[in-house]
Amino acid sequence: MANRYVATTNWDLQTEVSQGRFRKDLYYRLSVLPLMLPPLRERRGDIRLLAEHFVRRFEPLEVAVKFTPAALKKLKEHSWPGNVRELRNVVQRALLLRESPLLDTDMLTFEPPPSRGPSTRARTAQAAGGDDVAATAGAGGARVRRGRLAQL
Repeated sequence: MANRYVATTNWDLQTEVSQGRFRKDLYYRLSVLPLMLPPLRERRGDIRLLAEHFVRRFEPLEVAVKFTPAALKKLKEHSWPGNVRELRNVVQRALLLRESPLLDTDMLTFEPPPSRGPSTRARTAQAAGGDDVAATAGAGGARVRRGRLAQL
């Protein structure tokens, strides 16, 4: 059976190999077809397409969720230090907190809301090396479990 692997990083792996921080054999195994993509802040034209992709990925088909023009402008103006992963988290958080099918600027937060610290369950899961922490929010009844979004 043939397997294909896609690996991503923001590290310069050649430097990491030369400094002994990344295995040379693994570098050559992974480095079949290197693709260099500029960070999201240099590809502002992709932000709308990616944001809409994440809406389709995380929202049920029967709900037509759209961004307002002001929300799209706010997304395009952000510097995206967390790159595409940050955009995915911002969209996912907005979907969990939304109260209507329109995502507006007030639903787009670029930092997670401050918490009072991890719950006992979260501390236990973290200590055990697990990520089995669930959170439920929003009128849509969305649930995040093990990093995946599912409708109840």
